[in-house]
Amino acid sequence: MFMLFMRRHLSPQKNHITNSDNCWKDAMGQMLKMVRLRQLSIRTERTYLNWICSYHRFSKSHSPYELDTDQVKHFLTHLAAERRVAAATQNQALNAILFFYRFVLDKDIGDLANVVRAKRTRRLPVVLTLSEINNLMERLCGIYQLMARLIYGAGLRLSECLKLGSRISILNATE
Repeated sequence: MFMLFMRRHLSPQKNHITNSDNCWKDAMGQMLKMVRLRQLSIRTERTYLNWICSYHRFSKSHSPYELDTDQVKHFLTHLAAERRVAAATQNQALNAILFFYRFVLDKDIGDLANVVRAKRTRRLPVVLTLSEINNLMERLCGIYQLMARLIYGAGLRLSECLKLGSRISILNATE
């Protein structure tokens, strides 16, 4: 993942790496280490690294240690106003940047009160009736019915159910 970041985002056409690029390379290595030390999920790791890559591109390759609250405000405002991201996406970017500043740069991010916030869309959840749930479960069979019942009954995410299934397969293979 880290090498992919380096290939994609640090000027492959240049024959030399600038001091700023070295700082970003070190900071991204530290970011990866801190995410893994805190045992965050692989999806969180990828998401945080992607947001820091976006922040790096937006900051026009200034050293990460030179960046302050104003650059964070500009980036978050850019996401809401120009890229028109959803509120949840902007919050995800903010969380990645907060993690980066707090655990990698060891800096306080400061006050973000004047950031333009993306608008939250209100959506009502779609809820199936008990008879619709039963009808759905009856149409499934075998492992698919078991997975659907686990997801529904235990509140698992699909990825959690699939991971559970792969672990059971591994256990069965070793017996």
